[in-house]
This record gives sequence, structure tokens and C-alpha cells, in this order.
Amino acid sequence: MSRSIELSAPAEDVWSLTGDFCGIDDWNPSVSACSLKVSDGALVRVLTSKDGDEAVHTRIAKEASISYTFKTARSSLPIENFTVTCQLNPSRSP
Repeated sequence: MSRSIELSAPAEDVWSLTGDFCGIDDWNPSVSACSLKVSDGALVRVLTSKDGDEAVHTRIAKEASISYTFKTARSSLPIENFTVTCQLNPSRSP
């Protein structure tokens, strides 16, 4: 499954808001806090929801200023093998 959204904002502005692996609490209203740690050499974020639930995501890839990919290691949601890539695809003028 793939989802995308087109925004009328400069790519640099969008990435400065969404590109920080632990900045999700700044733009996602359901996330109240994010903390980072390193586990087995990988960057891990622990998200706390407004309801107090936690989710743990392990970053498995990163391309500077373009994308990052993470896999959910633990969540209160009924999901398994959930991997997400957040990627910026700047549109090009003709």
C-alpha cells in the first residue's frame, strides 16, 4: 500500500518539519512525546500517544534530506511487520 500527499510548500520547508525522525510530536497531534535511543547499533524512537500508549520504531534506512525508513518493533495497535518509508519527492517545474 502506498499513500502520498502533494503540498504547495518548498521541499526544504516540508523536510525541515517531517524529516526529523523524532520530530513527529511537533506535527502529529496524536503523539505527545518522542525520545531517541540506540539499540543494537540502530536508532530507535519511542513514541508516547496522548492516551499514554507507546510505540517503538527502529530506523532501518536513511537518505539525508530525502527519506527514512522504519519498522515498528512494538505497538499497542494490532499490527505486525509494519514498515514505513517517509520520502520527499520534490516536484519539478516543466
